[in-house]
Amino acid sequence: MNLIPNRAARTQIQCSLPPFFLTHISFNSLPLSESSRRSSIRNFLSRRPKVREHFFSWFWSSKMLYIIGLGLGDERDITLKGLDAVKKCEKVYIEVYTSLLSFGLSTDGLSTLEKLYGKPIILADREMVEEKVDNILLEARGSDVAFLVVGDPFGATTHTDLVVRAKTMMVDVKVVHNASVMNAIGICGLQLYRYGETVSIPFFTETWRPDSFYEKIERNRNLGLHTLCLLGEVASYQLPF
Repeated sequence: MNLIPNRAARTQIQCSLPPFFLTHISFNSLPLSESSRRSSIRNFLSRRPKVREHFFSWFWSSKMLYIIGLGLGDERDITLKGLDAVKKCEKVYIEVYTSLLSFGLSTDGLSTLEKLYGKPIILADREMVEEKVDNILLEARGSDVAFLVVGDPFGATTHTDLVVRAKTMMVDVKVVHNASVMNAIGICGLQLYRYGETVSIPFFTETWRPDSFYEKIERNRNLGLHTLCLLGEVASYQLPF
């Protein structure tokens, strides 16, 4: 009986296991629950010492996924720790659907980054980050991979889902923090602890003009709090690919 109900779930679990492991155990017999799946794997390894040795050799050889904040200005705002991590990674992705650096995504701008990092940069749009992220995580099983984020990885735009998926696939993650709009807004002269709930204002279209953010701004104002308003994600038509 197939205990894993859909193709997406099967694919995610299968990607989290080494290829040699799947030749020794019936994949369809693995339960969907992570705790039950781990228990099944432990029981299997306890009965197969050679496979167990191979498994732990594979597990401890895992590389690292670095999620690195780039700050808010130009290529020089990356931290020294972040730059060191990028330079040792075999692949470098930059998330481009929520924020852009000051020079945008022009050819000259990317060339500046690539010159500083000493390696090519792969643009990661929303489709890649949300639907094809398992491919990035699989790469991090065998080599160090950098995932660059404008600002701070866990600032205005969080990437917790990426971290959760990485942990599920047994990929080690290291986060390198940087400046974010959440603290840089202090340049306005307003006290940071006097801000209420942050709101996102999406780009309007001819047929879509949401106004739900207004109620949050009004609520903050009634409480005597400031409101930080963030523009919505970068639209696909604004990207050069």
